[in-house]
Amino acid sequence: MGFLSAGMGICLPLHIPPQTECDEESENWEFALLLQEQDSKIQQRALLNLALSQLSEKERFVIKRLYWDGWTETEIAQALNMSQQAINKIKKRTLQKLRDMLS
Repeated sequence: MGFLSAGMGICLPLHIPPQTECDEESENWEFALLLQEQDSKIQQRALLNLALSQLSEKERFVIKRLYWDGWTETEIAQALNMSQQAINKIKKRTLQKLRDMLS
């Protein structure tokens, strides 16, 4: 059976067998799976933060306001003294940049 290193000296099994009964071994497998999922989320968040750091200040502002703060394109346009159409173009261009960086 193979193992995946999760850092901090922790090795996770690559194959998680189906749980048949609740015993110490199955609880260890569940814990290993949880660690593996958390590690994946941490890696994804780190990659996203790295990609966001490569954007211009205006691109970051638009993406963060739209997707973190829930602003509309119109609200962002007013804050930046731009048209809503210009914000829409920035959003589309920036999302494509992020897709390219993260693929």
